[in-house]
Amino acid sequence: MLISIIIPAYNLESQITETLISLVNQTNNDFEIIVIDDGSTDNTYNVALSVLKDCSFCNFSVLTQKNCGVSQARNVGISKSKGEYIFFLDGDDYVSKDLVQTIKTHVDKTDEKLDVICWGYSKVNSDGVETLNYFKRYADETIVIKGIEVIEKIALEKSLSIAVGSAVYSKELLKKHGISYTVGCKSGEDQEFSIKVLAKSDNVLFINKTLSYYVSRKNSISNSYNVNKFDAVHAMESISKYLLAQGEEYSSLSHNFGNDKLIESYLVNYSSCLQNMDNKNTSQLNNEIERKYPGLNKKVLKMMRSNNFHDKQLIMKIILFQIHPKLFNFILNSNIRKKLKFRKL
Repeated sequence: MLISIIIPAYNLESQITETLISLVNQTNNDFEIIVIDDGSTDNTYNVALSVLKDCSFCNFSVLTQKNCGVSQARNVGISKSKGEYIFFLDGDDYVSKDLVQTIKTHVDKTDEKLDVICWGYSKVNSDGVETLNYFKRYADETIVIKGIEVIEKIALEKSLSIAVGSAVYSKELLKKHGISYTVGCKSGEDQEFSIKVLAKSDNVLFINKTLSYYVSRKNSISNSYNVNKFDAVHAMESISKYLLAQGEEYSSLSHNFGNDKLIESYLVNYSSCLQNMDNKNTSQLNNEIERKYPGLNKKVLKMMRSNNFHDKQLIMKIILFQIHPKLFNFILNSNIRKKLKFRKL
């Protein structure tokens, strides 16, 4: 069993070494590394090439392309891959040294043909200090279940989470159903991809172990002012339409992504943008959203007034936002959030 590890990288010359070292130090070498340098203006390409050559790791390729975005880079990686499973790893994150062996062990002892294999993860800051532990928030049972059940656990029960670097996907399934990343989408593309794959998956294995580590950096899109974050709202719409097309059994999930998840995405990204604005000017932010996504603000506000929600946390967030976006942002980013038991996401 070969795993193709696809690493999109843009201007990561000072971070990608740690990522690659965590791979070449694996206890099992049944994998290939495909680095896609997405038009970096720094020395990312040469650093990646040098690290892999110096480590005498043979099964790798370092490719370069003009800057087209992470989605296109991942799609290129899929097209170049030779593995049975596809694993996407960002060029500034890293994995446990027994990642590949752990996956192989579980595949070998599982009777079912696995479409997706996922596991727990931790978030750490740039100093390596853990800021989020998967198993303190989500369930910790090793299970094999259907894809639709996984989506239900993610969206409705909120008892499971899959991030871009915490799952491998069957390449055969991706090819069979023509699933790829939405080119041009700068936020939310990971969830859109994973939900589409899960909707077509018969058997999904969750491994109750932390194998991936996400590094939170100040200059990332999630930690900076960037209205492109609202691409995630359109990603929720895309998921909703895709699920609806899968049949009646997906109708409630389609509704959840097209309503609850869409509004949640809007609120979280609105707060993130506001939090990273120097002047915290809501009028300026609203105008920029309107220029980039005409009609989005009005559409979401209209949805908020529908009162067609059952999630108590979401209802409270909507009420606070309607009182004033700055109040919502203040509570979401203060200790009051913990008392109200809000998830920041």
